[in-house]
Amino acid sequence: MKKNIRNLISNVKKNGYGVLPGVLSKKYCGRVINKLEKILKILKKRKKYFGSNKNQVIYNYFYHDIKLINLVCNKYIDKVMTELIDEDYVLISPAARNPRLLDDKTAGKKTSGFGWHVDSRVIDKNNNSLLKPSINFFAIIALEDFTNYNAATKYIPNSHKFYKKPINRNQKIKFKNMTAETGSIIFLDTALWHSVGEPTKISRWSIFNMYGPWYMKPYYRFTDLLEKNKVKKLTKNAKKILHFYSIPPLNSEGVLTTLKKIKK
Repeated sequence: MKKNIRNLISNVKKNGYGVLPGVLSKKYCGRVINKLEKILKILKKRKKYFGSNKNQVIYNYFYHDIKLINLVCNKYIDKVMTELIDEDYVLISPAARNPRLLDDKTAGKKTSGFGWHVDSRVIDKNNNSLLKPSINFFAIIALEDFTNYNAATKYIPNSHKFYKKPINRNQKIKFKNMTAETGSIIFLDTALWHSVGEPTKISRWSIFNMYGPWYMKPYYRFTDLLEKNKVKKLTKNAKKILHFYSIPPLNSEGVLTTLKKIKK
């Protein structure tokens, strides 16, 4: 495992991404997909955000089923993110995604991911330069095969070394597809130029988790998102990843430090 992790991290740094196969079983991935389909159905029925009929998106998927928190933190993600970021890494943004064409009248709303883009932060708008080196990375869990026939994520080889944001999202440029088997985890440098593939009627559920250093603000207030009964079910590591141990103090009375070390 150590050798596989070392090779993976080397690939992420060299190529902008790396694939770790066989992490989750097809049976487990199938159970997760069934849960996501039920959540999607509920969101549509309640007229809540679900993405669109050509790209279904469920943000904060574990909010709907706390058992899905296992997709946020597992030993493989933990080892890789500890090396790429540090041991105090946290979750920045979680989403379940499926670029699938649905035959229904519910159009939904615009979704992110289409067109060439990066998910790293721009630090100089004058020349679109990004943070260097990258401090954000994705762990993309392939719940179904990523293939050339079901909108596999497109990417521009070696573009993570540009440390530049694409100016034209729709420019024509040579690209490759990220292919991976069900149960694999794709680790992606957020500076790599990438885009959702052209949606098809073939399902391709996946989990996109973006991680960063503890001092980075998350997209959502995870500490307020979950009810107390769900928080009680979280492990210490899950709480750390969801920012429970990196909340700034209310004032200067008492503890002054933001980061709290987990007691093993």
